[in-house]
Amino acid sequence: MVQAEAPLCPACGRRFERPDEETYECRACKVRVRIGEGDLPPEVRDAGRKPEARFGKFVLVRQVGSGGFGAVYRAWQTDLRRFVALKFLHTQEPEDLARFRREAQIAARLQHPHIVPVFEVGEQDGRSYLSMEFVEGRTLREIRPDPRKSLEAMQTVALAVHYAHEQGIVHRDLKPHNLMLGTDGRVRVMDFGLARPLRGGATLTGSGTVVGTPAYMAPEQAAGLPCDARSDVYSLGATLYELLCGHPPFTGESPLEVLDRARSQDPVSLRKIDPAIHPEVETIVAKALEKDAVRRYKSARALAEDLRRHLAGEPILARPTGPLVRIGKWVRRRRALSAALAVILVGLLVAAGALAANAIRSRREVARVVRDAEAAEREGRFRDARDLYARLKTLDRSHPAAARFHDMDRAAEAQERRREADKYVLMGRHAREEYENLSLEIERLEQKQRDLSKSIPSHEAKKQPLWDVESMLDRKRQERSDGRSVMLSSYARAAAADPDHPEAKPFLREYYWTEFLRAEAAGDQERAAECRLLVALYDTAGRYKDRFDAKGTLELTSIPPGAQAELLRYEEASDRRLVAQSPRILGTCPIPSMVLPAGSYLAVLRKAGFRDVRYPVLIGRDTALSAKVRLYTEDEIGRDFVYVPAGRFIRGDNSSPVGFSEYDPNAVVDDFFIGRFEVTCEEYRAFVESRARANRKEAQDLLPRDPERQGYIWGLEPDGTVGAKYIQGMEKWAIMGISGDNAAAYCTWRTEQARARGEKVLYRLPTLAEWEKAARGVDGRPFPWGRHFDWSFTSGYRSRPTPTLPVDVGTFAKDESPYGVRDMAGSQVEWCRDRWATAPDNQGLAGSSWMHSDWRCFRVSAHDYGNHESAHASHGFRVVRVLEQR
Repeated sequence: MVQAEAPLCPACGRRFERPDEETYECRACKVRVRIGEGDLPPEVRDAGRKPEARFGKFVLVRQVGSGGFGAVYRAWQTDLRRFVALKFLHTQEPEDLARFRREAQIAARLQHPHIVPVFEVGEQDGRSYLSMEFVEGRTLREIRPDPRKSLEAMQTVALAVHYAHEQGIVHRDLKPHNLMLGTDGRVRVMDFGLARPLRGGATLTGSGTVVGTPAYMAPEQAAGLPCDARSDVYSLGATLYELLCGHPPFTGESPLEVLDRARSQDPVSLRKIDPAIHPEVETIVAKALEKDAVRRYKSARALAEDLRRHLAGEPILARPTGPLVRIGKWVRRRRALSAALAVILVGLLVAAGALAANAIRSRREVARVVRDAEAAEREGRFRDARDLYARLKTLDRSHPAAARFHDMDRAAEAQERRREADKYVLMGRHAREEYENLSLEIERLEQKQRDLSKSIPSHEAKKQPLWDVESMLDRKRQERSDGRSVMLSSYARAAAADPDHPEAKPFLREYYWTEFLRAEAAGDQERAAECRLLVALYDTAGRYKDRFDAKGTLELTSIPPGAQAELLRYEEASDRRLVAQSPRILGTCPIPSMVLPAGSYLAVLRKAGFRDVRYPVLIGRDTALSAKVRLYTEDEIGRDFVYVPAGRFIRGDNSSPVGFSEYDPNAVVDDFFIGRFEVTCEEYRAFVESRARANRKEAQDLLPRDPERQGYIWGLEPDGTVGAKYIQGMEKWAIMGISGDNAAAYCTWRTEQARARGEKVLYRLPTLAEWEKAARGVDGRPFPWGRHFDWSFTSGYRSRPTPTLPVDVGTFAKDESPYGVRDMAGSQVEWCRDRWATAPDNQGLAGSSWMHSDWRCFRVSAHDYGNHESAHASHGFRVVRVLEQR
């Protein structure tokens, strides 16, 4: 098998050396790349050539932002192959580090489509960094949308901020600079660097200084008092104020001047700045900017709801400031003048009149609100009913109907969650239908690909029909992958919005259960474990819990009956090999059906007069295995041969189809006996010398060859023997330099020798299927010893210190199959008897050799074909012994 040339490093352009397990590592720049990954985006490749741009597992592409606290870069994360925003601290002061880590911890708790997610926080080369989603777009500060789009954006932002409040987080630094409008049209909240848990209420840094941006800071935050959700409501109002008129509510020459004005003055009315602004919008912004937190919107959601009502043409709940409140504000702003008796008297008179008028209006308003609230409740408009009952509580807290607020609040939240979930479920249904249609189309194209592959000879240069199908397959698989992502994310969002939705969690639960079964059947333990966790995540009622305890049944019969049976289970040992352990005596065959946990087992059958039989068993989920095992004597099996009983086994590798046998979970072969070791130089010499005595010229053609040296490895002495100098010290090496024809001739000679002794047996090469079963057993393990490769287990290029040379057969004790066959991963590539249907001169080859340096070649499903007349220093063989009659 020919090794592919190593790829170029995507960072510095140098060629990688040999792969280390499943990754390449660049010796020059230390970049590590998983085998099979494609080229990086050009901007990443260009940046990666600069040493200063390489930062651990990241490549810094360009700086996209900077401030007093830190700098932000667009970066490429090499291990996950994605763009991220990478934020660095300018300093390493303890207080700054604490704020930096707090930002990551807080933002990591927030999973919302309109909040930029944080991936990780860490330290590399003494620099603290924070990795988050990279959003292509501009801040609202940079673009300042038109009034309606500003209102729509702030409605979305307010709902996202309310979500953060529900998680116990107050942002404390909301402003247009921290609101990003992505190229996808989605607005996102960024920068939780000043965020705090609500329960703490703190607004000061460790040094006691006020933190935040003065122009958008609530009065209580500016005064160093505890903050809550209403402080963020103020900041949202200040942000909306700026988006509508072009500047924040208060400006000044210095931060202190801004803070002083925010505490002592009211902002200029929006309609005085721009008369085109709707009066309701002015009322909404004024309520959000109330200096007294009690008079603001009680939550960011309440602000969002009034924005929604205005945008939908519905009446808003906020009311313009009344005369009594305006008088109070006027007095607070002019405390010196308030001492004047005339002003006080006038104020009192106005207040008295206002109170009387308010009392009359209040009674009428209460009756109206109760009537409207009850109607909204009857009609299922719980959100409107909740807001009306909230209005009633502000008008008359003692009114009996005011107690309905809490019920409507819960009903409205449930209704909103269901509506949001329904929206995502509808998206998921569309994506699911497309996914299923693409799956059917891919199945059709895969069948067409298989048919074309069989009908077009491999040496044919013109394969355009096949190439067209393969290109179409690539596109459709990518489309299906994209569609699956949309489908799963839509249903996941629906489940997050409404955990009780009747379709979201059940779909995800069943989808991942099906994926779990598929991964389990394919032996993909990592994927199976991942799907198991996802099933549990969406199976809150525990309906699927017992399904994971997979079981099957085994019935065991010996032919002839009466064998004693023992059962062992394969478990991973400390060196990660699969080792049969925990023996269990089953009794005398026939063994009736018994229930066993799913897994890989080894049954050992013993009966006097017969060789012990090693019978690997794979118990799958809900499978019923009835095994009939024939026993053979030592003479029948033969010395140095191993018995491989008939039955099903997993053949091939469904993850790497090129250069490996085709995946078949139900492959079947009959009983056969195979050589425990490859044919050795000593054994092959006896064959050559026997033929030389009869025909020296024929024997000369049987000698091992090395095409690279253009000659024979051995030579014949005048008496027809192989010269001792050619074989001394190599007697127990596996024979090398053998053609397929040489191997077949050896089998013919062994058959002649046996028949001369009166034995009714036949020797031949194994088929590829027989060879693979003898090497791996029945459970689909990729290597004879288990699932994990290690150079110390087998004879390969990197198995010993240089110089690399063959060793005696059986040297590597761990290169042993479940049946006890040795050296099937390494040592020599072995000839098999299969011929290529479309190119019959090509004969099957299986396994790897002492010359190979790519660990993937050592998987027992690896196979190749070579001309039956050709020889190579890495080619040897072993034989199968067949009884002509019993």
